[in-house]
Amino acid sequence: MLTMEHAVSTRLRENPGILEERMNTRITEMLGIEYPIIQGGMAWVAEHNLAAAVSEAGGLGLIGGANAPGEVVREEIRKARELDKEAFWCQCYAC
Repeated sequence: MLTMEHAVSTRLRENPGILEERMNTRITEMLGIEYPIIQGGMAWVAEHNLAAAVSEAGGLGLIGGANAPGEVVREEIRKARELDKEAFWCQCYAC
């Protein structure tokens, strides 16, 4: 099954000219990303594969930790780091 992160990464790799110039904005400079794309924290979808794909493509990927147990969130962060060395964000709630 083709996943969204695979489709996005594949399209960018196959068409490198699709995003020819880096977009310099206050957000891209502040976050150290290439494009002002920030992935939303979608429950049950924003996991390590999607976060790594968005970050690899030049945006800011997000791991939606929400109220998941700490060990689950740590494991998602570890897996994201294995896939991509770019910056990503982890959304967690503290109660």
